[in-house]
Amino acid sequence: MPPFVIYDAVSSVIWFGGQGTDAGGTGIDLNTGKVVHWEGWGVDALIELQTAVAALQHVAKMKNPGVAERAARPLADFVQAELSNQFAQQAR
Repeated sequence: MPPFVIYDAVSSVIWFGGQGTDAGGTGIDLNTGKVVHWEGWGVDALIELQTAVAALQHVAKMKNPGVAERAARPLADFVQAELSNQFAQQAR
């Protein structure tokens, strides 16, 4: 995977990505002018997150809303916790 550059308008950071989806990267905080680094995700964490998101996609197609809601809640909580944890690590 080639390197990537993303402008995050919400946090005013330009991110320069690594060579893979689990690789870390570097960014420039446009508010402070400081260079910031983030560590990559472990491959196991990416696989777990990908599996949970795929399961949520399938649950969303269920016709019975009661069953869909009960199945989706723990998956959504897991995805939110994983993403929050990763973004908190990147903000350090």
